[in-house]
Amino acid sequence: MAGSMNFYQRANLSMGLAVILGFELAISQSTRGLKALTFGWLWVNIDTLIWILFQFLFRIKITLDDNAYFKAGERGVRSLVDFLFFVLSSFVFVIAAVLSFEAQPSTAVFITGVILLTGWVICVKEPDKPKEPDKLKETGSQKPWWLLVNIAYIAMLFPIASSGLFGLIAPANMPSWSLNLHLGLLALLFVDYLVSRTYSHMPDF
Repeated sequence: MAGSMNFYQRANLSMGLAVILGFELAISQSTRGLKALTFGWLWVNIDTLIWILFQFLFRIKITLDDNAYFKAGERGVRSLVDFLFFVLSSFVFVIAAVLSFEAQPSTAVFITGVILLTGWVICVKEPDKPKEPDKLKETGSQKPWWLLVNIAYIAMLFPIASSGLFGLIAPANMPSWSLNLHLGLLALLFVDYLVSRTYSHMPDF
């Protein structure tokens, strides 16, 4: 039987739920006044819905990874630094979720959250390696990958956050750029799930 969650794990789950509520708020505001949800509305907003899907799956990954990290429940200055980075980045991701239907500000805020996460990755304490030989291959440092993938997320989102690289991309071409970048983000996130071994961070029932 799984043990009870500690304070950090409960806070992690609560922040994950807050982001989901942010999506619900954004969608409800966007559909306000609609008499019916039509395929026309879905098609017009397909890019934004893919952006929301990416954020949703990204949040699930972060929640699972952080739940495994916070399981140790260490105290002291290290835990305070970790918690501050976690709370700040989570709060920013909530704002990005609420602004999802406003592409440029939502993306810019999301990038800020990823930058905070990257700062946390740099400061985070490496877990102790297990003594069992069969588990050593599962405990390689994730820092290089997390730094690389976070930079990739930022690079892929920057054209949207900067309003088409500050005008270098014609406004008429931005919708296709945005859609392709969001699809690319989903593909990268799938790879991130695998490389980060997020599946191994699933909590016990």
